[in-house]
Amino acid sequence: MARTKPKKPRIILLILFLGITQVDASISKTITNRSSISAPIAIPPGFSITLNNSFTYSGNISIKSPSGSTKSLTFTKISGPYSSDIDFNEIGTYEVTENYSVFIVSKSLVGEQTTTSSESNTWTYNNINTGTGKFKANSSVTNLTVSDIVGPISYSIAGTSLPITATITTTGMILQGETVSATISSLWTVNSSIEAPAPTGTIIVNTNKDSATFNVSGPSAFSGGGKSTTKTNALVGQYTINYGEVAGYTTPPSETKVLALGGTITFDGQYIPKYGSIEVNCNIDQANFEISGPEGISYNGSGKNWSVAQTLIGKYIITFMSVFGYKTPQPSVQTLSENGKITFTGNYEKLVPGTIEVNTNLDEASFFLNGASTFSGSGRYWLKTDAPVGQYTIVYNEVDGYETPDPESKTLNSAGTIVFTGEYKKIYPGTIEVNTNIDEASFIIHGPVSFNGNGKFWDQFDVPVGTYTITYNKVDGYRTPPTETKTLKSGGKIIFNAKYRQIFPNAIEVYTNLDEAEFDITGPANYSGGGTEWIKTDVPVGDYTIRYKEVSGYKTPPSLTQKLLAGEVIIFIAEYIPHTGKIVVQTNLDEAIFEITGRENYRGSGKEWIQNDAPIGEYTITYGNVPNYISPPSVTQRLNQNGTLIFTGEYEKYKPGIIEVRSNISQASFTILGPMNYEGQGVYWKNDNAPPGEYIIFFDDVPNYDKPPSQTKQLESNQMLAFNGNYVAHTGIIVVNTNSDDASFVLSGPNDVSYNGKGKSWTQADAPVGDYTIEYNDLLFYGKPPSEMKSLARDSEIQFMGQYNPIPPTIQKVTVSGSPATTKSTIRITVTTDTMCSVTFSIDGIISGKLNELANSGNYTTSFNVPIGFDVANAVVNIRVVNGINLEATDSSQAITIDTLAQIKFVGLSKESLSIGDNVAITVIGDPKSNVSFSIKGITQGQMQEDKNNLGTYSATFTVLKEIDNIPIEIRLIDPSGNFAVNTDKIISTKNKLGVVKVTTNLDDGTFVLTHIETQKTYEGKGRFWEKDGMSAGDYSLVFESVLGYNTPQAQSKTLRGNETITFDGEYSIANGTIVVRTNLEEAKFKVKNSLEYNGVGQSWTQSNVEAGQYTIIYEEVKGYETPTSETKMLEDGGRIAFIGGYKPKYGTIEVVTNLEEAKFEISGVKEYIGSGKKWSEVLAPEGEYKIEFHEVPGYITPPSSTRTVSVGCNVIFYGNYSLSEGAIIVRTNLESAEF
Repeated sequence: MARTKPKKPRIILLILFLGITQVDASISKTITNRSSISAPIAIPPGFSITLNNSFTYSGNISIKSPSGSTKSLTFTKISGPYSSDIDFNEIGTYEVTENYSVFIVSKSLVGEQTTTSSESNTWTYNNINTGTGKFKANSSVTNLTVSDIVGPISYSIAGTSLPITATITTTGMILQGETVSATISSLWTVNSSIEAPAPTGTIIVNTNKDSATFNVSGPSAFSGGGKSTTKTNALVGQYTINYGEVAGYTTPPSETKVLALGGTITFDGQYIPKYGSIEVNCNIDQANFEISGPEGISYNGSGKNWSVAQTLIGKYIITFMSVFGYKTPQPSVQTLSENGKITFTGNYEKLVPGTIEVNTNLDEASFFLNGASTFSGSGRYWLKTDAPVGQYTIVYNEVDGYETPDPESKTLNSAGTIVFTGEYKKIYPGTIEVNTNIDEASFIIHGPVSFNGNGKFWDQFDVPVGTYTITYNKVDGYRTPPTETKTLKSGGKIIFNAKYRQIFPNAIEVYTNLDEAEFDITGPANYSGGGTEWIKTDVPVGDYTIRYKEVSGYKTPPSLTQKLLAGEVIIFIAEYIPHTGKIVVQTNLDEAIFEITGRENYRGSGKEWIQNDAPIGEYTITYGNVPNYISPPSVTQRLNQNGTLIFTGEYEKYKPGIIEVRSNISQASFTILGPMNYEGQGVYWKNDNAPPGEYIIFFDDVPNYDKPPSQTKQLESNQMLAFNGNYVAHTGIIVVNTNSDDASFVLSGPNDVSYNGKGKSWTQADAPVGDYTIEYNDLLFYGKPPSEMKSLARDSEIQFMGQYNPIPPTIQKVTVSGSPATTKSTIRITVTTDTMCSVTFSIDGIISGKLNELANSGNYTTSFNVPIGFDVANAVVNIRVVNGINLEATDSSQAITIDTLAQIKFVGLSKESLSIGDNVAITVIGDPKSNVSFSIKGITQGQMQEDKNNLGTYSATFTVLKEIDNIPIEIRLIDPSGNFAVNTDKIISTKNKLGVVKVTTNLDDGTFVLTHIETQKTYEGKGRFWEKDGMSAGDYSLVFESVLGYNTPQAQSKTLRGNETITFDGEYSIANGTIVVRTNLEEAKFKVKNSLEYNGVGQSWTQSNVEAGQYTIIYEEVKGYETPTSETKMLEDGGRIAFIGGYKPKYGTIEVVTNLEEAKFEISGVKEYIGSGKKWSEVLAPEGEYKIEFHEVPGYITPPSSTRTVSVGCNVIFYGNYSLSEGAIIVRTNLESAEF
């Protein structure tokens, strides 16, 4: 059977476009179209239809200006952007109209369909400024979707914007005539905007001062300074310039100009200088001075009278030059005001010449005097009058036979006298004595004169002073003593002692340079000896070897072997050479000088100094002074054998100091002159980089104050200098009188001075002069006095009188709502009047009462229910207002109408929890003299009786004969007029109707006690949820018990009715805990950390209200103590943890070694010690720095103090070597009874 090719189904895609424009907006719309087709033939699965959609798009935009002119922009594509430049030259509303036309062609193998869609929208853009702008538009079509498909077809879409290709494919057999369909949707969006750049121009500001400042306000406000500033792209509009002040110049006035589109405006601000004059008066023609002022102004002047007629106002400083013979006046500072005049006075005080007197003890004496002048003189007495003041130094000439006096310097003051006394001391001959040990000795002495002598003793008297050298002659059998030189002083004596040592045959001689030397000699015979000289005779001949023993601090001489022959002598000579090292001194100055003391003493200077072969031991360096520098501190170090000891001394240049100025007023200003000049102002001023030197401060005048005097002070290196300036205000007396003890006021005066006062009479003495304004405070129920301004002059009095006038209350408004009223309605009265008043109302024959004020607002209100049994028309509401001073106001403008109708209200039962057999009383209120009955359906009914003493109150009693299950009590009332009322508000049940009680908490440990109020029966429970059924109706109270670490919920009360459930909720909130730290040191510091961090110090520390969690304590180091170890503890909710930190002292050992039993010393540092003797120690010395000071011992030079640092486990030694004083004689014996 031939098969016919099926026709492709025709599916139409219909897409509509909408275009909308709006500034900064995107308008879009989704278009949907339902397309369907009935298959002309059966179509098998897998057959595809491809839709190739093409679009033609056109449109235009027209823009109409405020005056009606129009410009257009044409579109020719589906997507933008489209833009056009438009010249806007009008301010107003522009109307924009957008027109779009879209031609859609959907093609398929079975045909095609063309759809046309068009849209037109008009939008307005308001208040576009003049200028040139652009209109822009964008359009797009996206999100083509196919949905709601009927029939076995699927789809796929290529692309997300037009044009789009869609393919429809059959997924199953489509029979002939069967309909397939789909919904096709697309989103079309149009964005449009107008860009209109703001119209601008240029602003230029010119001045004649670099220091000028200004502020320009307007559409493009800006600030600037200097001589010329240009602001471009400033928005058009009105601009105003205000110029800042420049000291010494008149400020240009403010100015306003209008900037037009594309235009330029220029502000020209000319600062006009303010002038005054200066005069300088001196008392001598030789006077010279320099004057410096604002903006670099400088003058040089001289003579008695000098002036400048016109100079810029401001602060001027005069410095006087020195003139020989006169004391130079101090610098001075003054401030020149406009059209004013300042006068500087320079008083040169003449230095009156003085007298120099010289006294000597010889006619032959002569001398020279150098200084402010030069003189020479001679003789026993010399006098010079009219000598210029200044420093003088006298130098004496030599006179034979006399010692010349030392030079001397002194300062001669004005009209003063200085006296020099020079004593020439006569030189007397002396004596030379020579001692030997043999008669055969002979010698020659050479010096200013020469002598020959011999024998064991020789002396010579009347020997001229000078230096003499003795040379000994040889004597057979003896060794000749060495040559020796000594100096003979005036009247003195020199002694030469010589020992001829006999040369023995068969002898051994040993000579050393140390008393401590010891040695052993081995050979044919063995010997031991020591000291500086040792001789052994009658020694067998042979080879002998000497071995020297060690002496601490010295190199041991080497062993030596010699042969002794018959009849001869062998001599061993040994020198113990001290162990040495190198001492190096390094400084930072060539001018540095220093002295080193220790085993040997040295002096040095410069940046680097080296001493080789210095004996080992402790050395202390002391640095000398260098001008303008701080000397390094003394340091003690030990030189070890063959080691290098380096002293590093850093001379620190004198550091700048701090100058502080404090005054008592903010207007204070001042000038400081010194090594640097400063200016400042205010109550506190500081400069922390001032060079050391002398400074003088001058305080400036402040109107209405006496300024402080000038002050001169010295600033030391790295120190602080403080000037205090107390301005004394010109004052007067202010008196304020009022007519009320409750009156209060504020007085505002000059320089932010302010006083607060109260009462009928108030006085302020010592008030600064100036203008004062008084402002009286409000006083309730009174009208306050007006404010007032008065001027207070120096030493005068001003008085203010304030009269408070009483004001009666004013009722502004009365409102009565709820009329006409019934007994079920509420009447509310509102009164607006003065605050803090008593407001009452009365409604004639019905009710009266008080209105309450709402939060001091002046609004008073009350509300009440209409009493039962009253019917009245237009009852007057009387309002009475009384203020705090018993002035009143009334109002009767309002009235109400009351129509009570028939009213009944349930009051209560004599018993709420009912049981069978109970007798229960019912009480109600209603219209008086009415017929009232009650009924409990299926239970009982009866008539109620009116209380004769309380009309309108009715009661009845009934007996509970059976169970009652939530039945209302129905009360019926018929009033005397026949009106009828019913009340069924009360519902009753017997107590056998049980309910359920539930309790919830947020803790497993939450516990509570539940109590049934009527029976006092209790129930205990615990946990997050507790439930109890079969509970009797009635009132229950619940009390929660405390849980450690938590805040206990509040007690609760609830009522349980039959067949109901009530729930109590208890929320336990966390109660935070406490951390305690205890240490044994006040200086202990520590941190307690988790996510938070707490810092503590001292022996006892507590932090409460801390969140639960794990906390770690970290202790800080304390010098001299072992730091406690860190510790971690867990803080529970509501709990308490304690950290105990014990600091243990760190110990070392201190030893002191001296060479005298009489030695005494004191040690200061972390602890203090006192000791004595040759050896002393302390084995439990806390860690830290210690300093030793040795006491004097007669006849000895005291060892210098020194400093050592003790660390844990170490041993430090202080050495104290007492050396003999020059000229001292020390005698020691082994007996107390010894005499000598």
